Amino acid sequence: KPKLWEAHYNLANVYVEGKKSEAALAEFQKVLELNPDFADAIYQIGTLSLAAKDYNKAADYYGKALAKDPKNAAVITKLGVIEFERGDKVKAEEYLNKALDINPQFYEALLTQGIMSMENKRFNEAIGQLGKALEVNPYDAAVHFQLGKLFFALEQYNKSTKQFQDALRCDPQFPEAEAWLEKTNLRKKSI
Repeated sequence: KPKLWEAHYNLANVYVEGKKSEAALAEFQKVLELNPDFADAIYQIGTLSLAAKDYNKAADYYGKALAKDPKNAAVITKLGVIEFERGDKVKAEEYLNKALDINPQFYEALLTQGIMSMENKRFNEAIGQLGKALEVNPYDAAVHFQLGKLFFALEQYNKSTKQFQDALRCDPQFPEAEAWLEKTNLRKKSI
């Protein structure tokens, strides 16, 4: 049954899990040929495009997904991530605030806001945003990693060490967290 869009959708997701992006993209495209209104396939193409750093294509597909569901916090957050990557932090912040207006507990928006605040050296804001993200998802290595970097920047090395250790407990295969933990321990020894 080659016209069974559900089978193509499931196969696309298998390819995503197997990290075969090009094959996944082809299957999601096939889903849209068979069912042009299937919003998740549109979203997934945007996500694959964002991962490939094809920001224009990602924005185009996220725009299509947003037209189908204007209150989708995930799509709005992804548009904020794109603007952040493009360097338009004002527009990124607008998207992230809009996503959080829809869902104040939306983890990815909180995490991205925290990272943006850190980059802009707004450390108190970053602590609050990353703290909220940690409340929402205490077992995600990414938020612990970002908090570790934040405390490192604030020269609070004991807190930094704890966060990098927590990141590694959540994801033992996190080489950046290992590297930053080592860097933090070296800094503590040099003081």
